[in-house]
Amino acid sequence: MKEKPYPADSSDDVSDDPSYLDNVELHYKRFLSVVKKYSLSDDRKAEEISEFLTHKTQVSGDKVSPKQFAEHFGMSEHEALIFLTFLERGLDFMKKLIS
Repeated sequence: MKEKPYPADSSDDVSDDPSYLDNVELHYKRFLSVVKKYSLSDDRKAEEISEFLTHKTQVSGDKVSPKQFAEHFGMSEHEALIFLTFLERGLDFMKKLIS
């Protein structure tokens, strides 16, 4: 059975269909759609994201929530969740490679 696409701009609750979190390829496709929609690969925007994520983490010691990220970058919480969870997945992978 082919998986149903779950568009990045959907307002549906991710908890209703979290299957993409178990599928790296599908998660990556959703991640890329968010990156493209908001031009997040632009050098300035990438630097802004990096500064936002590191500053928020250093100041509060907590992870940036999808709500905080969405509000700052003008996207839905669902899109922010897709973006942040894929970044986290990539960081976890790099940690495994290094250790």
